[in-house]
Amino acid sequence: LAMRTATLGSIPTKASPLPTQQSTLVSTRSGLRYVDFDLGNPEKPTPRYGQLLRFHYVGYTLNKGQDGLQAFDSTYSRDTPYLIKHGNGFTCQGIEEALHSMHPGGRRRIVLPPNLGYTGDKGPMPPAARDRDQLFDNVEARLPIVFDLELLSVMDDLLDRGEYDNLDADDAKNFFIS
Repeated sequence: LAMRTATLGSIPTKASPLPTQQSTLVSTRSGLRYVDFDLGNPEKPTPRYGQLLRFHYVGYTLNKGQDGLQAFDSTYSRDTPYLIKHGNGFTCQGIEEALHSMHPGGRRRIVLPPNLGYTGDKGPMPPAARDRDQLFDNVEARLPIVFDLELLSVMDDLLDRGEYDNLDADDAKNFFIS
């Protein structure tokens, strides 16, 4: 896909071109695909389930001709990072999966297949009705959704009673079956 770049300082507000080297594209077993633009601080650990995560994102849908991306939401434009409790089930599964392996300061573009995107009542939801319509037109057409993520911070939830675990799907299946 050919994409244009517009910047707000050094923060992208529109899609940046994907790197041309195929080796930089990662595909996970779940179907999530991503490219890292910045690995962040490797001295800081990746998030654990139950922690609070602050991140910026720009969400994109395929434009009408399906030959480029069109932004439908941006936390940068609102100057308000998104805050989630990692693993609580209220965020798109693909975003959770992508954030789980990022270091603070990391920037990553992810491509969510329909099964990892907006299913049920998962967020984040664009605040404007027009942007939600644009998003859900793509969801109903079963098209992938693209996000640029920037993980800002990871912090322990001091009120967490430890009801989360770092089991992946295979570990969890083996744990509950045995």
